[in-house]
Amino acid sequence: MKKLKIFLLVITFFIFTLFMVFSIKIYQCKNLKNNNTLLHKIDAVVVLTGYRGRIEEAFKFIHLSNINYVIISGANPNSSRQDILLRYSFYKKYFNKVIIEHFSKNTIENALEVKKIVKRKKIKNFLIVTSCTHIMRAKFIFNKIFGYNKKNIYYWKTKEKITLLKLFKEELKYLFDFYILTVYHLQ
Repeated sequence: MKKLKIFLLVITFFIFTLFMVFSIKIYQCKNLKNNNTLLHKIDAVVVLTGYRGRIEEAFKFIHLSNINYVIISGANPNSSRQDILLRYSFYKKYFNKVIIEHFSKNTIENALEVKKIVKRKKIKNFLIVTSCTHIMRAKFIFNKIFGYNKKNIYYWKTKEKITLLKLFKEELKYLFDFYILTVYHLQ
């Protein structure tokens, strides 16, 4: 009987801890603000594909005179610039500003492929467009891949429906990516 009480107490503590962690994550996501004052500093926008609305959000910046490129990282291998711009016909005149990266399948690969493009195109400052549940993991990965203070990387959140399942999946991915980047020292 005593072991059962201890077990129930441990389970209750674990559930309470998870509830607090996810409550804080939800609060952080809902209160994360996009900083419009930084937009004049960027010369490229990087959109990490994966959820609806990210590409549309990235294209909102393409008309700014200082934006030289919109990099769509992790695009479907079967899609081309023409395919993507057909969906967003208003942006056809910016055809030469759009770079499609097809190779990456996860956020670590996004960062590695974007690093190649940034180096090749001599991009100094860029904005990453992703969902608010993904921003913390994206920040960790991009800072690890690019090295802290080597590039000015800014982040822009898209609107999304936040669920406990999304947050839980994102936390598991964060732990996995932390392990991969710490053990293998990718750069």
